[in-house]
Amino acid sequence: MIVIGYERQKNLKVRCFSCIYGNGNADSGGINLPRTHKSVLYEFGRIAATSVQCKDNDSRSRYNPGKTLIVNYRHRLMQNYKKINMNAFYMIEQIPVLVSDTKTGKMPLVLLHGYLETHEIWDSFRVLLEDSFRTIAPDLPGHGLSGTFAVNHMEKQADVIFEYLQKEKITDIMMAGHSMGGYVAQAFCMKYPQMVKKLLLMHSLPFPDSSEKKVDRDRDIDLIRKGKLEEVAARDIPLMYAPENRVRMASVIENTIFMSRVHDPEGIEASLKGMKERPSYADFLKTMSVPLHFIFGMQDHYISVEKAQETASIFTNAKTLFLKNSGHNGFLEEPTEVVSLI
Repeated sequence: MIVIGYERQKNLKVRCFSCIYGNGNADSGGINLPRTHKSVLYEFGRIAATSVQCKDNDSRSRYNPGKTLIVNYRHRLMQNYKKINMNAFYMIEQIPVLVSDTKTGKMPLVLLHGYLETHEIWDSFRVLLEDSFRTIAPDLPGHGLSGTFAVNHMEKQADVIFEYLQKEKITDIMMAGHSMGGYVAQAFCMKYPQMVKKLLLMHSLPFPDSSEKKVDRDRDIDLIRKGKLEEVAARDIPLMYAPENRVRMASVIENTIFMSRVHDPEGIEASLKGMKERPSYADFLKTMSVPLHFIFGMQDHYISVEKAQETASIFTNAKTLFLKNSGHNGFLEEPTEVVSLI
């Protein structure tokens, strides 16, 4: 079922995905949705379909009010039944959170995406893991279709992950975080160390923002407030890939930029503030008793080779993988090498 609009918490703030995609047609369990404007309301963790007037179109429509729906928001996967039924909303910490969970009996591996991404960034990578792991990939607060806090502190996002795992009665996990997701993963390990059996930090550092980086984040917050979120995405996302990989990864880059229209700008601002205010996790990582792995790209625009090598030398308790042909998204650029480490 595709969500083509939604209401965030109690404030009627509808983003119409029919307008974003240009066509609301979808197939969900044999039910054809017409090209109309609808929204869904969060009701105690359930998704209740209802009708709403879109600001771009005065037409109204009804679709089985009160029906609990399972959610997917990428239009080209509308008819992928397996993918759609992995995704559902949950009310966690008083915000709606979209979680994609394979719900198999295998070892749970929690995958946390990076800044300006959604859980879908893991799609092709998860295929390589499905024989060995139950993969759990949320839209982190402020991203995708999840709600947001005023400031998306890493520790608050960790609490969201913990509460979901509690709902599922999961006690032991492996956790992998990409970039910003790595900050959340480190915060999770600090708060709930007994649950994590292995931590993988993909293109993610344990140090707080430098003064220069904080200035960069403030600049982006200003741009987003001026309605330029998609411009920020178009500037930053191609740089996540090694120059030699950008043609090969063009469809992924274009889709990630396109999906920036899905993010709530206030949520992205809240995430930037959270990253800006995050503490150092370095001392904690040095004392970790479970396996710790760093993954760095030798052509990473955001983490220099020198910084990556310095990090590897500091954390002698960790295993570090350097990917020769990768930028900031090695799990997509050299997935086989990353899977071998997991």
